[in-house]
Amino acid sequence: MGLLTQIIDESKALEKDALKGEAEAQATYESFVKESDAVIAQLSKGVATKAEKISSSQVELEQAKSDLASTGDELASLEQYKADLHQQCDFVVQNFSIRQQARLQEIEAIQKAKSFLSGMNDE
Repeated sequence: MGLLTQIIDESKALEKDALKGEAEAQATYESFVKESDAVIAQLSKGVATKAEKISSSQVELEQAKSDLASTGDELASLEQYKADLHQQCDFVVQNFSIRQQARLQEIEAIQKAKSFLSGMNDE
């Protein structure tokens, strides 16, 4: 009978230790779940923030691409305008002496016409 009592007492002690271990394991598990949920929530918030940043960055990128394209078009237009002006200036420089001579002849002709019309005919 003593042996049976001893086995019962040991079983009760073993059950008590098992229940205590199970309670500790449950508390540890609940703490782990709570910490994991907090980390998951924080990481989800970070993902949402980064997704917003990515979408705004994509919008900025598209705007920058559009600005680059319009700036390129404007530069091409200005380059063409520069080439046209350069061509006009080259024409003026190349024909300057001819045009100057023609202007001098015009001035002389006008002066002769003025003197003729005022009655001072030299001829």
